[in-house]
Amino acid sequence: SLGTYLRDHIQNMSKGLWGQALNNLAIKREKILKSLSTYIEKKEVMGKLVQNSLKEVIKRDLPNGKVFLVGAGPGDPELLTLKGLKRLQEADLILYDALVCPEVLDFAPQARRFCVGKRGGRKSVAQTTIEKLLIKAALRGERVVRLKCGDPYVFGRGSEEGLALAERGIPFEVIPGISSSLAAAGAAGIPITHRGIVSSFTVASGHSSKVYEPVIDSCQPNRMTLVF
Repeated sequence: SLGTYLRDHIQNMSKGLWGQALNNLAIKREKILKSLSTYIEKKEVMGKLVQNSLKEVIKRDLPNGKVFLVGAGPGDPELLTLKGLKRLQEADLILYDALVCPEVLDFAPQARRFCVGKRGGRKSVAQTTIEKLLIKAALRGERVVRLKCGDPYVFGRGSEEGLALAERGIPFEVIPGISSSLAAAGAAGIPITHRGIVSSFTVASGHSSKVYEPVIDSCQPNRMTLVF
């Protein structure tokens, strides 16, 4: 019949969501017709049932937003990971740091792009504002890339943004990047570790002596590489 054809066609087009709803309606319709006696009662109940079914399908069929905390690497666009590149090419919105190489942004011409980076002594976007932007965009169903220099979880406040997203139930994924704390030494030909000479290394923030001085004091000479 025409009804069966339309049901099967909709089911194929919508990955089964609409088709499943139609099947459920057909089953419930038979029960309603048997349980109710008057036409007015049947029409009223079926009308409400159809509306509720449509709302449920539309809700399930909405795109799911997601945030990707992507490490852009130490600066050279060729050092961006393949997974990071893929997420950029799929993004609807990119919120990027001030030190991100402009050539990296060229990989995502389809996306809306906004700089939310912080520079010393200059006006910048508050961290809470950045987190709100990520949450709002994800709730709209957008795929959002939070593009950070180096690695998102190495002095990048990526963990703060991850916590904010988790508190709101927003799905997110961390795409690690090459940290400049390792890449800079390698590019200069300096090994961070070397068998028989140094077997460990420590990365410390250099912004405050209160942070790095205790680290220096705890290190034994010629045992560790310190990176600031």
